[in-house]
Parts: sequence; C-alpha cells; structure tokens
Amino acid sequence: RALTAAGGLAHDQGDCLAARPLREQALTLAQRDGDKRVIAICLLNLASSLNALGEYSKAETLYAQALALNREVENRVGTGITLYNMANAARLQGNYARARELCEESLSLHKALGDQYGIAFALENLGAIAIDQKDFIQGRALIQESLAIRREISDQRGIAYCLVYLGTLESEEQHYAQARDLFQTSLGLYQKVGERVGIAACLETLFDLCIRMGQVRQGVRVWSAAES
Repeated sequence: RALTAAGGLAHDQGDCLAARPLREQALTLAQRDGDKRVIAICLLNLASSLNALGEYSKAETLYAQALALNREVENRVGTGITLYNMANAARLQGNYARARELCEESLSLHKALGDQYGIAFALENLGAIAIDQKDFIQGRALIQESLAIRREISDQRGIAYCLVYLGTLESEEQHYAQARDLFQTSLGLYQKVGERVGIAACLETLFDLCIRMGQVRQGVRVWSAAES
C-alpha cells in the first residue's frame, strides 16, 4: 500500500520517472501475493505511468493484462477504468477508431453501474477524441457533459481537465479572453490539488494567450511564475 500511495503521488505530481520504479515494485509484491484484483490495479497504475512517458507498446501490454484480470475476477469498475485508460492511450497514438470503441464500451459499463466518476472520464475521453479530429461542436458538448458531472461530484482535478479542453476550444476560435479565464480557473484548481504538470501547462498557455492579446507585461509575469 505504501508503494502504491507513493507511486500515485509521484504520478499525480507529474514525476512519472519517479513513479515508475515505485509502481514496478508494487506490482512485483502484488504478483508474489497472488491477489488478482490487486495485481490488476498495479498493472493499470504502471501502464499509466509508462503511457505518460511515451512507452506506448509496454503500456498497451500491461493494459491488456489488467483488462484480462479484471474481467476474470468480474471487477466491472476496474474493467471500465482500464478501458478508458486504454482508450486514452490509443488516442494519443492517433488510433481514433480504436480509442472511440474502447471509450464507448467503458461509458456503457459505467452507466450500467451508475458510476458517475467513470462516466465523466469516459465522456471526457470521447470529447478529446472529437476535438483531436476537429469536431469541435461534438467535442464541446461531450466535455461540458463531463464537466457537469465533475462539478456534481466535486472532482476538482476532473473539473480542471475539462476547463483546459474548453479553454483550448476558445483559443482555437480566437476567443482569447474567454480562454484566459478558463485556464486561470483551471490553474487555481491544479494548484489546489498540487498537480505540477497541470500547473506548468496552464502557465505556459496563459503566457501564450497574453502575448496573443498584446498583454506583454502580464505575459512576462506569467512566464516568471512558470519558471519559479
């Protein structure tokens, strides 16, 4: 448990290089103990860190193993979580058809379970797929649906994710002031939950938006905050 917690903290703070060995050790211990549910969790955790590090092939292998174990022990929540993580990995590699297929299966499963957290994640992934394919209308609708659920269940990190997508859409449409407001709100949420990668990404985007809006001094202040 301590290794799992430490690995999760490092991953959530964006330090996937530190998370990887912790999650590898947790998996080794779980495999030694033989609890298939715990093994599936450890496989999923390690795959998520590998995926974030761009080691897609290794991540896919572990995701597949986690999915098989979750199905074997009839862990429907675990199955759904694994499916939307696999969908995100497929999306990042540009395999949108596969990503959508996995995500829709995950969404159906979480809806059957009444799992709002899982529903929100699956909707977010479907929205991200649509946005990647330049279907901004559909993407916005799906992200807003996910956002409404995240607000209902007080998922601060999830709210931040959704606001980043919506801010990106506003920026694509050259609505820079609206985009800035969304990224500033997201930044505050990332700071609240301590997600360093999200904080850095928001600061970099806010700097870019300030420059686009001709607010050079404000942009310099944002950049200084990003460097610190």
